[in-house]
Amino acid sequence: MWKLLLCLYFSMSLIASAVAGDRSGFYENRKQGYYWYQDEVTKEPEQEFPKYDYQELWNMHPDQFQKVYDQVTKLTVQNPTEENATEYLKLKDMATRKSMAFASVLSMVNQQHPEFAADISSSATAPGQRAEARAKTDEINRTILEEKDHFALVMFVREGCDYCVEQDNIIHFFENLYGWEIRKVNIDDHPALATKFNIQVTPTIIIVHEGGEHLFISYGVVSMADIEKRVYRSIRYLKGEITQEQWFMYDYEKEKGADPLKNVNWVPR
Repeated sequence: MWKLLLCLYFSMSLIASAVAGDRSGFYENRKQGYYWYQDEVTKEPEQEFPKYDYQELWNMHPDQFQKVYDQVTKLTVQNPTEENATEYLKLKDMATRKSMAFASVLSMVNQQHPEFAADISSSATAPGQRAEARAKTDEINRTILEEKDHFALVMFVREGCDYCVEQDNIIHFFENLYGWEIRKVNIDDHPALATKFNIQVTPTIIIVHEGGEHLFISYGVVSMADIEKRVYRSIRYLKGEITQEQWFMYDYEKEKGADPLKNVNWVPR
C-alpha cells in the first residue's frame, strides 16, 4: 500500500511542476509582442561607399556621375568621417573641373561660329549699346516718316475722361513730329464705331492701313516712346515685313543675321 501511495505522490509532484513551469513561461512573456510596441527590428544593410579613380570619374556619364555624387553626399552627411569627406571633396572637385572644361570648349566654339549667336546684335559694352540705341531710333523714326501717307491713327475718347486729355497731349506731339493723320472719335457720339472696334477702355488708339487692316496700339495712357515703337512694329507687320514671331525684330538685326526664323546652314557631322 505504501508503495502505491509513494508512486502516486511522485506522479502528482511531476504533474504540478510541469504545470507550474508552463504558467511561469506564459506570464514571463505575456507583455511581449506587437501589442506591447515591440516590433521586430530589422537592421538595414550598410551601403557601400563608391570609390572611383580619376579617369573613371572623368569619363563617367553625367547621369551616373550625379547618382554617385548624391550617394556620396548623403553617406558623408550620415557618417562624416575624414575618409568620407575626402571622397566627397574629390567628387566636388571633379564636377568643378568638368564644368570648367565644358564652359571653355563652348566659349571657344561659340567664338568661332557666329552663325549660332542669335543675340549677335545685342552688345554688352556701353559703346555698343549706344550704337544699338541709335540704330533702333533711326529705324523707328525713318519708318514712321516714310509711311505717313499709307497709315493713320484713330484715338477713341469720351467726355469727362481725364486720361484722354493726357493722352491727347502726347498724341498731338506725335502728330506734329511725324505729320500723320490722327482722328479722334468720341464713343458717346459714335457708338457704332465703338461697337465695331470693340472699344472697352478710353483712351484707345488703333492704327489703320490704307488697305483697311488695323491693329490696336494702346489702351489707357502710354508714353511717346511706347507709341513710336508700337506704331513702328505695327507698320512692319501690316505690310508683311515681319511675322508674329519677329515682332521685336529690327531690320538692322536681320542684316546681322539675328533673325530667329532664319535657317542656319548647319553642316551635319
